[in-house]
Amino acid sequence: MKKIISFFCVLLLGLCLVSCKDEPPVDDPNQGNTEPPSGDKLPDDGEYTGTKKIVFWHNMNLGRDIQELLQEAIQKFEQNNDGWKIDLVYFNNLEEILEKTLKETDQPDYLVSEKPDLVFSTLEHTARYKEKDIIVDMNVFIKDSEIGLSNEKINDFIKPFYEEGMAFGDGGMYCLPFAKAADVLYYYQNDGASSYPKTWEEYDRLDQYQDSLLEVESEGRLFSNLARQSGAKYTSLDQEHYVFDNEKNRSNVEMLKRWYDQGKLFTWQNSTKPTKNSQYIIASSGAFDFYRYTTASIGQLMAAPIPTFQGKKRQVTFYGPSLCMLKQHSVKMKQTWKFIKDYLLDAKFQAEYSMRVRALYNPVLKSSYELDAYKEWYKEDELLSNVIQICKQYLNEYIYNPPFVGSDNALIETGRIIINVLDDKKTIDEAFQDALKNCKAYK
Repeated sequence: MKKIISFFCVLLLGLCLVSCKDEPPVDDPNQGNTEPPSGDKLPDDGEYTGTKKIVFWHNMNLGRDIQELLQEAIQKFEQNNDGWKIDLVYFNNLEEILEKTLKETDQPDYLVSEKPDLVFSTLEHTARYKEKDIIVDMNVFIKDSEIGLSNEKINDFIKPFYEEGMAFGDGGMYCLPFAKAADVLYYYQNDGASSYPKTWEEYDRLDQYQDSLLEVESEGRLFSNLARQSGAKYTSLDQEHYVFDNEKNRSNVEMLKRWYDQGKLFTWQNSTKPTKNSQYIIASSGAFDFYRYTTASIGQLMAAPIPTFQGKKRQVTFYGPSLCMLKQHSVKMKQTWKFIKDYLLDAKFQAEYSMRVRALYNPVLKSSYELDAYKEWYKEDELLSNVIQICKQYLNEYIYNPPFVGSDNALIETGRIIINVLDDKKTIDEAFQDALKNCKAYK
């Protein structure tokens, strides 16, 4: 594994040097990887006398379709694992799961009614679990000859989704992907005309009086994508984690400010909203139905990849829950691992989840996309089909930001830079300085 990762990093660096001769290198999230810390043998804690129940904390919207899908998977697991049960515990969001998990695992056992065995997590939250040493390096399970992942199964994962679980700098695999979404560019087709800006420079040239208004759902994701596309540093695994205060990122914010002042751009958190309709919207791939039905009077909603800078590679961040397994008795961990591997990361389950969830999340397995049922599901819906194809295109353009304790603050604070500058609450200097200070003050 170490040789594979090293080869990948060298190859990536070589490509960057060829394509970005005069640009500062973008930090590699895999920097510092070493051999996994977990060893090469499955843990064995001896006889297990606890309850035969796996507690799974999640934030899946348990509508009827999702409930049926989960119960079917749980029923199969329980039938195949004598006496073992799955207990689902729903939370409103991933932040609640993080807060509750950290609190519960910090308490003595006699004060805790039930700790989770499996949780939904973001990469940033996974870093916090790792700091507390409460989650499992899953390499030892992945590599086991009996219950591990075959090479065929590993290769079935969409590569960057799988590799992000090893992005913590020590070679460990601390999470596995469950479902992913990304930002796309929605636009409206009127009178058969279909056009959208493919680059930021092309959008810059559009006349603000010709329905060129751009609406942005997430300021933080916009900042991150612009940084990566322009070759600017953003965050790093090095000791100086927050490296987003640089000339290229400032120039990107200046560009957004100019568009805002021209009436060509607004974000969801700006204090002043425009009176005219948005012609373009950068929002989650899972929001296609929301915009299709709430803005139907404007025109037929279409989807395209988000713009990039002219001559630059489009780089896009995906987001969505990953699976973290908490440290428990070895018998419980083995059963939890089986539930993850054979049921949650089954190709059919992944495809069905994508089809049934209200906001589109893409499967993390290549084979899910090839199932006839999945193809039949989206082929008759042009917008849905476009969104899925865009996300598949992004797979060669996906970059995850290095995860460390506090890395989620970078997303929040850089988003605030955009909000504060657009609304004239702060100068660009003030906004960047305050964002950097806030990030460094994180505890």
